[in-house]
Amino acid sequence: MLATAHRFRESQQQLIDGPGSILIGNDLYAKTVGLVGLGRIAQHVVKRLRAFETTILVSTPRPTFAYGNAMNIEYVDLETLLQRSDFVSLHAPLKPTTKHLIDARRLALMKSSAFLINTARGGLVDDQALLDSLTKGAIAGAGLDVFESESDPGLAWVTNELVRLPNVIATPHSGASTHEGLQRTNLVAANCVVSVLNGEEPPPGCQVFSSTYSAS
Repeated sequence: MLATAHRFRESQQQLIDGPGSILIGNDLYAKTVGLVGLGRIAQHVVKRLRAFETTILVSTPRPTFAYGNAMNIEYVDLETLLQRSDFVSLHAPLKPTTKHLIDARRLALMKSSAFLINTARGGLVDDQALLDSLTKGAIAGAGLDVFESESDPGLAWVTNELVRLPNVIATPHSGASTHEGLQRTNLVAANCVVSVLNGEEPPPGCQVFSSTYSAS
């Protein structure tokens, strides 16, 4: 969110190409952020967004109102979230009911000043529709760590076009690839193995449950 809004890629390219003029970006502070899905990762995002004094909207099929009240989030339907949000971040699993959850029709609901963030799964977004929206300036930018071409090589050309756009921050499904993150992941796996070998259930924090998020 910070990288796209502050136009980090464009600013660095300005320095490379010269003369390095200042580009005006946007704050995350006090903006409206929409989270699609509210699993473990999204809940950690909520914690971090509170420091920016954002208004947080959530679209999820299973709202927990006690959690919502405690974290000062507002549950809304997906269309409302897209219309109101300055940033839309996806946190849903990919399955038949969520494929192309964000398609041309739903992209058209977003503000022209809004940013789409997909670090969840390629296929949640219709990448061809996203490319069209970004090219036309229908939305301001995107932060992408996943792409449809990961499962459909025939769409590699779309990915190539997306990552070349100046208003796209892109990484090759490597957002979680840090030394510290991999150490935590290895520890989780080791704890699971030890628990099973001891005839015990894996620790609660090691268990992953599938969300029931649907496109409806």
